[in-house]
Amino acid sequence: MFRFLKVFLSISFVLILSFNSFAFDFCIDCNAPINASTGDVISTSKMDAITATGTDYVRLNFILGPWNSPTDTTLQGPNNWTWFQTYDYIIDGFRSRGLKIYALIGAESVKSSMGNNLNNQTYCDELTANFVSIVNHFKDRVFVYESFNEPNDWAGGSSAQLQPYWFSYLLQKIYMDVKYNNGHWSDPSWQVTLISGPLFSHDSDNCASYMNDVYNNGINSLQWNNCQTLTGKYPLDGIGYHIYVAEGPSTIATVQNKINGNLNAIWNTITTYEGNGTPKKLWISEFGWRTDYVSESEQARNVDVAYNLYKVDNRIAMASWFCIQDFPNGYYGLFRSGAFIESNKKPSWTNYYNQTHGSPPADDAFFISNDVPTNMQTNEVKTVIITVKNTGSATWQNSGSANMYRLAAGLTSQGNTYNNDFLWSNFANGGYSISQTDQRAYTSTTVNPNSTITYTFDITAPSTSGIYHFEARMVHDGVAFFGETLSRNVTVSNPSSNLLTNPSFETGDLTGWTSFGQVDGVQTGTWLAGITAEDGSYLLGTAANWGQKNGGVYQRVSAENGKLYIATIKHKTYRIGGSDGDVASRIGLDPNGGTNPSSTNIQWSSWAYTNTIWDTLNLSAICTSNYITLFLQHFQSAPEWNINCFDNASLVVSNSSIGNFMIYL
Repeated sequence: MFRFLKVFLSISFVLILSFNSFAFDFCIDCNAPINASTGDVISTSKMDAITATGTDYVRLNFILGPWNSPTDTTLQGPNNWTWFQTYDYIIDGFRSRGLKIYALIGAESVKSSMGNNLNNQTYCDELTANFVSIVNHFKDRVFVYESFNEPNDWAGGSSAQLQPYWFSYLLQKIYMDVKYNNGHWSDPSWQVTLISGPLFSHDSDNCASYMNDVYNNGINSLQWNNCQTLTGKYPLDGIGYHIYVAEGPSTIATVQNKINGNLNAIWNTITTYEGNGTPKKLWISEFGWRTDYVSESEQARNVDVAYNLYKVDNRIAMASWFCIQDFPNGYYGLFRSGAFIESNKKPSWTNYYNQTHGSPPADDAFFISNDVPTNMQTNEVKTVIITVKNTGSATWQNSGSANMYRLAAGLTSQGNTYNNDFLWSNFANGGYSISQTDQRAYTSTTVNPNSTITYTFDITAPSTSGIYHFEARMVHDGVAFFGETLSRNVTVSNPSSNLLTNPSFETGDLTGWTSFGQVDGVQTGTWLAGITAEDGSYLLGTAANWGQKNGGVYQRVSAENGKLYIATIKHKTYRIGGSDGDVASRIGLDPNGGTNPSSTNIQWSSWAYTNTIWDTLNLSAICTSNYITLFLQHFQSAPEWNINCFDNASLVVSNSSIGNFMIYL
């Protein structure tokens, strides 16, 4: 959890991925991204202020707030959103600004009945369940996650709030449930980077002893060795670490020595168990100085002292300043409290900005947007549009053998592993395709730093059904692949493999479907709000003017026990009045073949809204009987117009598996 008052002790006073080598990244903690009481979201002005610092990452605490769980569909807060819709807005807002997300899923991500009694399996399993649910929803946009914040902190007591044994258990449980169990190991979308919950180090504790106990318990009392056998590593891709040292007035040498002392101590423990050649890194997700303990000029000086050490230390992947703005009794910010205006910037803002702009990597890239489909039919051809931002210092050239920059298929950021399954063609600005893993889309013009370029081309689906992988990454030809990797799972089905009767409602009625609640029925032609069918001539539509209708339809089909079934549907929502999320749709699968839309057996997707476009809902489940049931459900709460539409449904059985490969940033 985020701390509102850190307590430090000193001698003189009491102060209240396996990874390959990669460039050092900057990060800023954004303070609380939502109001824990109301669910209100971070302001756009704060998003803009964080972006303006030049940081690579923003650290987000996934706070549950007024919701009971991440999957709670209760509409809360001034925007009347679900929890997922709330964080969709925040994450999409930062990513649209070109920032990567460093996610904390800790104590504030679970509402437990355990109170302060956290050291038990029940609590750890509750937190893990929410962790997995959050990763499942955001794994296409968030690629680095850390768990329980400062487990070794006393948190008002006299011992660690999470004892080493239970922290070891939590790391093991999260790692296996996210990356390995339930078929995740063979699905690259689940292979996110999992950082251990960050340890709280200060002048009186470098955390080496606690971390030693964590490894010791994991290896000798739990199943860390089994995790290493199955996945190739102990259950952490990196080590989270906080550094709060020399919190009072100090010399530069004192600050340097104390930072290095803590880093060396924790690193010695890590290498004792991981080996001196470990590729794992330290992720410093908090460090900072309060300007009620040191002057603003000394805080600014310490920004440079710390980052000048971190940037050249190849043990460190990232360092996150805590935090963007002062809060009550926590004066760590680059901004004073109040508006994000020039007069509220502390001198530390300028020093942080100069650090981030002083030495960016020459080649770096970030995917701003893409429309890679999540569903295709065998041999189908679709056009994709991908926009990339040049986040490096070099200008991307479109000519010259030594300076050619292109969008390439296949190579991951983890080495020479090619994961793309789709052939590219019909390049808008030229390109070539030799094989699925040797393809290039040419860059149409020079791209200056902080500018964007759009690539448009066709992709062709494989000739057999299954779940396949689209992957793209920028390449500096003759030099190296670089930047973020765009990775998508795409469900490819045979045109004749759809198990549903009347999947696009082309009979003009609900043949094959059974309705529940309030459903208007099948519509054709140009319907309300100018809506037309996404596929064919008909759609399922329900509308209310100055009222609300809630309900849906379902279809039960014969299935095979133990097989994976994949459901997709096109949906569209429209409203007048209210807020985003007041009109929403979702799909569900009952693997037991039940027909009760209120059954707890149903596995539901998140509620989603589209406003102006047709979009896709996806869901998969393993059948546990001889039948499986697909549910399409709509929700309405806008005060004036509410419209929900469904079309082009599909339910197929998967007869292919995903190859064993991984994605990382």
